[in-house]
Amino acid sequence: MIELIYFSKAGNSKKAYQLIQPRRGEPWQIVDGDELIGELQQMQGLWKLRCQGDIPEGMCKDLAMLIESQQFNQLPEEIKTHWPGKVLEVIVINDAEYLVICQPKTDLERFVKVFAAYVPHLLKDEWAILFKIYDAEMSEDFEVTVQRGKA
Repeated sequence: MIELIYFSKAGNSKKAYQLIQPRRGEPWQIVDGDELIGELQQMQGLWKLRCQGDIPEGMCKDLAMLIESQQFNQLPEEIKTHWPGKVLEVIVINDAEYLVICQPKTDLERFVKVFAAYVPHLLKDEWAILFKIYDAEMSEDFEVTVQRGKA
């Protein structure tokens, strides 16, 4: 599950909304207090809003921008770009956990050492992130927990 907080500045008042994505790929739930007021989902590059309550004008665009700016949307591609010959796929479980699947014939132990030393420099989030690193056959794995700037 991923949770974000959106602060609305409608008029002179400020209000906080929760954005909750129970599982990757599912719509984002827009919650006001304890009331579900809508769902937001990206389909074919466009954001679709289903309202179940009052949502201020322009909020859909702001919510989409907030979601798109989060590191869990960019980090998988950054990792694959940094290690193109070693990383086959990066899968986001949530904003604090990722699966990294290596290319065939990658020396996994060696890669894990290099990955653990460098990946903290790619992180923007403040919290610890768990990377579960697998070989291409998913038969061998390592877990690495890192935090921004802390190798």
